[in-house]
Amino acid sequence: TWTPTAQDFSGNNATVDTGNSVGVYTKIGNLVYWRCTIQMTSKASMITADTFIVSNFPFVGSSIPGNWYRPSSAIIKLVDFDGFVNFSMVASTSYGYMFDSVKSGAGGTVPVSKLSDTSALSFTGVYTV
Repeated sequence: TWTPTAQDFSGNNATVDTGNSVGVYTKIGNLVYWRCTIQMTSKASMITADTFIVSNFPFVGSSIPGNWYRPSSAIIKLVDFDGFVNFSMVASTSYGYMFDSVKSGAGGTVPVSKLSDTSALSFTGVYTV
């Protein structure tokens, strides 16, 4: 298991329900298959204009170009977005972010302002190490 951390890009953490916020992973060779659930209870200490990130992944991702993979599933409750949301790992780090792929336009990262105090997030994915 691992403990996902919900935070803004500046490093301020959301308050989460620790009983309902958990991650699991399996590492096979250089691939990490993961899933996590985060149940927020407050975002009061976060900067609303910052990008919302999930950090504290069990391994740092590799630095290969394009090392961001879309999840096989995403379940999101109480998050305001325009198109559909993907999750992207950031190469050479142990964090990732939600990306709102709007139907028209370039899309963008999801800022903290788009989440509620009680947003529930569940993702699955794979990345290389």
